[in-house]
Amino acid sequence: MTKQFWWVSAYSGIAQLILPLFFPAYSVLPLVFFMCWSIKTFALPRCLWIAFLSGLMIDLFSSHLWIGSHALLFVLTTIVIKQIQSYFHDDHMASFAFLSFLFSLCFTLMSYAFYFILGQKTSPLFSSLFSELLLSPFIDASFAMMSMIFFSQFHRIFQPLTLPYKTHSRRKNYR
Repeated sequence: MTKQFWWVSAYSGIAQLILPLFFPAYSVLPLVFFMCWSIKTFALPRCLWIAFLSGLMIDLFSSHLWIGSHALLFVLTTIVIKQIQSYFHDDHMASFAFLSFLFSLCFTLMSYAFYFILGQKTSPLFSSLFSELLLSPFIDASFAMMSMIFFSQFHRIFQPLTLPYKTHSRRKNYR
């Protein structure tokens, strides 16, 4: 695991604890940024482990569902998003934000299906569906885009110094 992985995971964990204080009426998932970053960075098996552990972390801090439900939903959402992530360019911040929007939307739809399968009541009101299917993914995508901008600036400031010219060895390779 790289240093960047630990920075991003610590940042996302702290955001997971703090961001719901600013948006208490919406189900905001700051770990969407971490999950989309890991989907773009790692292969599928490592992404599935990261999704499982991230979902388990949410399950430990929430009390309204069984332990392992968020972990299962994160793993299923990661499988779906990993299949479509190749259509998004790596060099555009807007495509990362849209991928985060899709991750959050897919997670919400899967959680509604999960609630339906378990027999729990969901609120089919238009205002609830509007906030769950549009506002929460939009907030997640906005947070992911701001986080990407933050980390790109952070990396630019703290990257190691590189020489602007090539250094040549005095010894030549003769074949």
